[in-house]
Amino acid sequence: MQCAPRAEGGLWLFVLRLTEPLPAAFADQLDRVEILSQMIDAARDACWCIDFLDPVDLRRPEEEIVDQVFRNRARWRACNDAMAALYAVPADQDFNTQPVSRYFPETPVNRAMIRDLVRMGYRLDGAQAIDQRHDGTPMLVENDFRALIRDDRLIRLWGTTRDIGPSRERERAISAEAEVMRDILGAVPDPIFVLSEAGIILATNAAADRALGGSGLLGAPFDSLAATRHAFERLCSAALEDSEEETELALREPDHPRAAWLFRVTLMPEGPRRYVLRGRRKTARRRASAGEPA
Repeated sequence: MQCAPRAEGGLWLFVLRLTEPLPAAFADQLDRVEILSQMIDAARDACWCIDFLDPVDLRRPEEEIVDQVFRNRARWRACNDAMAALYAVPADQDFNTQPVSRYFPETPVNRAMIRDLVRMGYRLDGAQAIDQRHDGTPMLVENDFRALIRDDRLIRLWGTTRDIGPSRERERAISAEAEVMRDILGAVPDPIFVLSEAGIILATNAAADRALGGSGLLGAPFDSLAATRHAFERLCSAALEDSEEETELALREPDHPRAAWLFRVTLMPEGPRRYVLRGRRKTARRRASAGEPA
């Protein structure tokens, strides 16, 4: 006995004698089904499919369509091992036999996602939802949706799902760390500059802005501020030498075309190459007056 999917849903069953050759067209279709099944099973992405036992009537108003997606009888089909692992389904249970609502509950966030799916013509990528793991804990996920529609009825939804909770946590942590660093830099009295590998100014603190004329520094080449030739090249050399010596450069200040500055430069140890400069105005030595030791 062989089987193949029907275009309108369900399966064709073919019962043939073992001594009779399988028709070429049927054999090719069965091979394709087997190949696709193996590809889905082996995929690292969490693949899923929802079959609507009661198809969703797409002729109804938008909110009624959303209601039907969550409330019409439906079942999981062809969900792979990666999907079961993502939702922490126990090894002795089959994801495909679980209620759809167990992992994809009707919530305001998920209803909004389905509303977006309807408005986008039932093809949607990067749609965020809050699903539930097998134990009921919430999980922030991102879905790609595709759909089978026949005679204005939604027969099937399928796609892939990714857990984006950890990446969002990292983004929040990085953002919080950046905010702390901005506060720290803002409190440093000396001017601070962060330069790219090409010498472009990526960040400054308030002291640097005050000393060199305000908010137009970001995105400018550091050499455009310097009256010293090859200023950035000299800073790069100092960073590679990892010396405590300060590098003297002349900068163009609003009221002084060649103000003398001293810089300490550090190469950031991780990530893309970045240079952190800490600068200060060079103070002129006071000349000794008569009768005063030089």
